Amino acid sequence: MTNITLFVIAVGFVFGVFVESILRIGPSQAFFLFVLGGAIFLAQKIISKNDFADQKKFYVAIFLLSMALGSLRLTVALPQNFTLESFIDKKINIEGLIVEEEDRRESQTFLTVEVGRVGKVLDEKIISEIKKSRTKILVKTAEFQRFSYGDGVLIGGTLGKPKSFETKGGGEFDYASYLEKDGILYIVGKASVEKISEGGGSSVKRILFSVKNKFIDSLRKNINEPEVSLLSGLVVGGKQSLGKEWTERFQRTGVMHIVVLSGYNITIVASSVIKFFGIFLSSAASMFIGVLAIILFAIMTGGSATVVRATIMAIIALLARYTKRRYAVTRALIIAAVLMVVHNPLIVVFDPSFQLSFMATIALVYVSPLVESKAKFITEKFHVREIVVSTIATQIFVLPLLLHMTGNFSVVALPVNLLILGFIPLTMFYGFLAGMIGIVFSAIALPFAYLAYALLFYEMKIVELFSAVPFASFSLSVFPIWLVFITYALMIYGLYVWHSRKQLKNAKL
Repeated sequence: MTNITLFVIAVGFVFGVFVESILRIGPSQAFFLFVLGGAIFLAQKIISKNDFADQKKFYVAIFLLSMALGSLRLTVALPQNFTLESFIDKKINIEGLIVEEEDRRESQTFLTVEVGRVGKVLDEKIISEIKKSRTKILVKTAEFQRFSYGDGVLIGGTLGKPKSFETKGGGEFDYASYLEKDGILYIVGKASVEKISEGGGSSVKRILFSVKNKFIDSLRKNINEPEVSLLSGLVVGGKQSLGKEWTERFQRTGVMHIVVLSGYNITIVASSVIKFFGIFLSSAASMFIGVLAIILFAIMTGGSATVVRATIMAIIALLARYTKRRYAVTRALIIAAVLMVVHNPLIVVFDPSFQLSFMATIALVYVSPLVESKAKFITEKFHVREIVVSTIATQIFVLPLLLHMTGNFSVVALPVNLLILGFIPLTMFYGFLAGMIGIVFSAIALPFAYLAYALLFYEMKIVELFSAVPFASFSLSVFPIWLVFITYALMIYGLYVWHSRKQLKNAKL
């Protein structure tokens, strides 16, 4: 399959998901696109004789057929069974199983619970439907009892539906669709939660989450708040909140992205595991263990869009290395995107992490060379030029999407990112050593913990200082989606022209 054909199929599929996500027409749209695409394809095969015209018709047909598949995939993925609708705005008792890590915030804890049954329901048929539907609810509780993945819980409270709310920039955030992408259809706020059992769910996830929690607990023995919460987020995707004050500081300075786990970790895990096992195992065996390790790591860290994308791309890169085939990053990025959308099509429109992750990756691949061509005067020592180029490229390319999502424009984002990002890999490295060694020998982990703390202290001090600058950030009026599309269309066209001229220039040399 050629790169152009793969690109047309991928774009058509994702665009079909996008259109259906917005319009929610249903199967009729997919049927119409199938018929239209099929008709053009047959006409191209039977009637047309012009090669150039045939090629254009072929790509149009493939695009429409792929769009139909995307539309149909979204239709199938949408929840069909709202079994708890009759209990909305009523106080009920719900039994269920915690199916994700608890998300602890400053004043409350969020639990994702898969419902098993509803109290005071006499109709066994309703109970059976609830169990079959595997309905998920988001439980918000102010109780500070610790809960774990796989715990059975009894929840008391008023059942409700998620509601949209206004963002700081004046836009509207579709909270219901955001939760729906994870299969969550209902919420219970100010709930009372009682643990009634343990050890449910997947044994693999229980073990991985247990290792993760021990890792974070070992960090807490040697590093204080808020630095330890930032470090756990960087290294293993810990969900401990930084607190409202620090969260606002990170948002004002445009570095909220460093609080969460990045794809960089995946590369570190893969290469480290392969090198270690490559000492005494064959290359095939070490490669297999490396792939398995990064899959388990992705599960342990919660499987965010950023991590899943990086995991898929890392696996493709590893397989390319093992089979001695050229690693094409564009093809890998397209495959990663399509696989993620096939698995969960709702992320295209309703998962900011997915959107920002791919925009940042595109910036690193295609925008960075353009920025680097203008930054030859910057030294390459200590990777300074690489840090400056990648920071500027990603900041520019994700800005329209961030403005649409948050309405927040940080004036100091670029200098703060430049001052911090170069130290993040070293922070993660010392933090990882401190956490892993600390599980067994807390005292031996102290030197690494102190080094990690020193770096964290510097990074957070930079954020604190710049966030205090008057007008460090300001909120814009609504940045509409149509303006986002126009901005990206102009950016992509500009990149296409620049890369085309560069290839033509290289061909003449």
